[in-house]
Amino acid sequence: MYQYITEMIRRPHMVSRERGFAGTLLRHWGVTRETTVDAVLIALSELLSNAVLYGKADAIVLSLSYSRNEVLVEVDDRTPGTWPARARPTEHDEGGRGLLLVEALSSAFDVSDDGSMAWCVIPAGQVT
Repeated sequence: MYQYITEMIRRPHMVSRERGFAGTLLRHWGVTRETTVDAVLIALSELLSNAVLYGKADAIVLSLSYSRNEVLVEVDDRTPGTWPARARPTEHDEGGRGLLLVEALSSAFDVSDDGSMAWCVIPAGQVT
């Protein structure tokens, strides 16, 4: 099993930084299917963006774990009592599709009982 855990400041520019690092890290761990890497990076971006937008703490904890041909993405915004809302966007809405994307890309998706952490599992497919 491979694991990466980091604490990042709650700032929008940190999402792209962590996304770039995660792509490199996944490839280093042997996740070679680009569709898998893309799915993980989309889910990571959406969960981190929600934590930046709706979290109240100064820091966010991101954890990536890879084992048994799946990648677990966990984002803890340290803000209990703030559950993500699953929007029902219309075709004209510019936002509100993030969690729908995460659910579509994941084999599992959920939020902790207190609402502070969201997580998803992405099947990793082909590995080296």
